[in-house]
Amino acid sequence: MFKVPGEKLFDIILLTAGLCPLLFSPPAFAQEVSLPQNLSSWVDSTRAPVDSALAAWNEASAYETSRLRLLRWLTKNKEQAQSASYLQITEFLRDAETFANADDFVTAQILLESALALTNGDANPATAALSGDPRPITSVPTKWRWRREAVLGMDFWRQEFEIGVTRADGLFLAEAESLFVENKGNPFSGLRLELSRGVGAPSHLQTYVLLKASRDYNSGEAELRAQQAFGAKTHGRFENRFESIRYLRDFDLRYWQNNSSALFSAELSKKFRLEIEEEIRLRRYQNEDELSRNYTHNEASLAAIYSAGFSSRLRARYSFNDRRHQRFAEHDYFEHRLETSWFKHSAQNSSIFIENLWRRRVYRRGISDSTYENTHQEGYLRADLRFGIGASAALRLESDFTSRVYPAEVRDDLAPDFLDLKANPQVQFKFMRDWQASIGYLFLLRQYEAHNSLLGYADYYAHGFTLGLDLFTTKGFLLSASNAFQVRTYPDVSADNLLLSSSYSDRNINSLLLFLSWTFHPKWQLGAFANYDNEISRLKEASDSRNTLFSVDVTYSF
Repeated sequence: MFKVPGEKLFDIILLTAGLCPLLFSPPAFAQEVSLPQNLSSWVDSTRAPVDSALAAWNEASAYETSRLRLLRWLTKNKEQAQSASYLQITEFLRDAETFANADDFVTAQILLESALALTNGDANPATAALSGDPRPITSVPTKWRWRREAVLGMDFWRQEFEIGVTRADGLFLAEAESLFVENKGNPFSGLRLELSRGVGAPSHLQTYVLLKASRDYNSGEAELRAQQAFGAKTHGRFENRFESIRYLRDFDLRYWQNNSSALFSAELSKKFRLEIEEEIRLRRYQNEDELSRNYTHNEASLAAIYSAGFSSRLRARYSFNDRRHQRFAEHDYFEHRLETSWFKHSAQNSSIFIENLWRRRVYRRGISDSTYENTHQEGYLRADLRFGIGASAALRLESDFTSRVYPAEVRDDLAPDFLDLKANPQVQFKFMRDWQASIGYLFLLRQYEAHNSLLGYADYYAHGFTLGLDLFTTKGFLLSASNAFQVRTYPDVSADNLLLSSSYSDRNINSLLLFLSWTFHPKWQLGAFANYDNEISRLKEASDSRNTLFSVDVTYSF
């Protein structure tokens, strides 16, 4: 976990809170909202680089669109609730939400596409599901559709720190801890207008405008999506998203961003498809500085996908990324990236998903004294395995492993090699038809190569447990709650050297996450999101922290 200055961290968390209502609750707001990355340049410079947030939210948008279409179909066809196809579609929807809760929107979307293929009542469900065609086979209206939605809500955020006070001789006084508390509330309102034609068909057009006003910031967003079929087996897609945000209270930050992408897809056979894509992103700040840098980012990629119906999918993708800054060329880099994944699903409540990512990022400036902005090579492996035990229970293993290696000329105490490991075996079971629960064991490990540096004190391992509870009904009610508790130990830190690494004391960490979505009327929906993190040090001399994030909103469609 990266450490950031308090005010910057407060604003980043508050921004996330402000977006939670738009991302999770209203039907249409949740479909295409992207995460405006204020201070993203600064964040990129203080953490291990990850995938573009825009790409991640695009995947989430596709998932939300398909999920809502399925929910509407289930609502309109309640008379078929006991049919095999209806139950199978419900099962696909449950499984997809499990993957989506783990931020695996690609696998979730695959499952939803399989479910959509079953929504044609005239087709044999087994034939439709195994056809290998990822597009839904239902008829799609080609007329223009106009949609309007308004949202009103409130975000609340609270952070507490308990910090030990030191005497002149440098020793901590455990009895004299100081408590620092900061609270923030941000009421907001938003309006979304959408115009579309033929969504779900091989050729379609969709555009929308989103405006949001709040006490802390105002934002606007406009997007155009167009797809054109060039025959039965090829199509092209163009997308353009423009967004702008301005902060009003804590600091003067204003920027705009434009993201354009073009994709060409060709089916070489019923099971094999190639995709070529080009994406260009521009970010411009009103007042550019070292922390808020203007940049141009370009990504070119080639992907190959092999699909054997809904039951199996192989994907390989290579991309070349290039980021350049007009005034701060020392932050320029290019990156080679190779991704592979394999997904397999069976009707026995079992599935396998394995993803591997390799990338090499090269900073053109050469060696620097930055902890994070240096040339490196990184490997990432993720596995999500589920083995069914009858129709109502399953054993599941979620695990991921990251390894970063720096060149010999770069590797030092500021940029040591490191590895991360997470393993979470679970038991999942269903009860009362609409409920699903899970309990699991949690193991975490982080280890740096440089044990004699300050970062060497950041090595840790943790044992703990996870709990999960989900309720999903076809009447438009969704409740998801999860809790993770860990006992984290920093083996190289003790009370004797705590002054050198006070952020890395042994501690107990509990994280609670709650999500609620309820469509209580055809035109009204209630959404809520809550997160509570509590870190208590097992050393009295060290600091504690508690973070609370809550967001609630109501959406009206008219």
